[in-house]
Amino acid sequence: MLPYGQMVSVLCRCDVAVNPIKKNSAASIINKHADYAGAGLPVLNSQENVEYRNLIDEYDMGLSCTCECAKDMAEKLTVLISSREMRLRMGVRARKCAEEKFDRKNTYSLIVETIEKFNQEGKRRIGNDKRTSAGFAGALNGV
Repeated sequence: MLPYGQMVSVLCRCDVAVNPIKKNSAASIINKHADYAGAGLPVLNSQENVEYRNLIDEYDMGLSCTCECAKDMAEKLTVLISSREMRLRMGVRARKCAEEKFDRKNTYSLIVETIEKFNQEGKRRIGNDKRTSAGFAGALNGV
């Protein structure tokens, strides 16, 4: 196994990232997707996960193929290989996706905002329900 820094170096020299995931995999958007996007690579994806497929479509950063269908994968890979302009365009869009969706300096503030909003909504709900509020306060006081 390559150390992460070496893997990134190799990845950045590639023309296409291939994401071959087995049928019915429980995987969603995982670290390697961020690595592919961060490297500015178009992706050939066989993963069935709707969230990741939608991200690929939304950013037009690659092609998805039928899972475990070698013919479809080969045809879509041929499309990517034969069009340098398409690969470059998709690569730029993949990098944009990485910056918007996977860059911690952008995403962490959104996570904090979401947690704070959820926390405030929870406090309002507890404050409006006297039974819940009394039960919650009792639980905090060891009642």
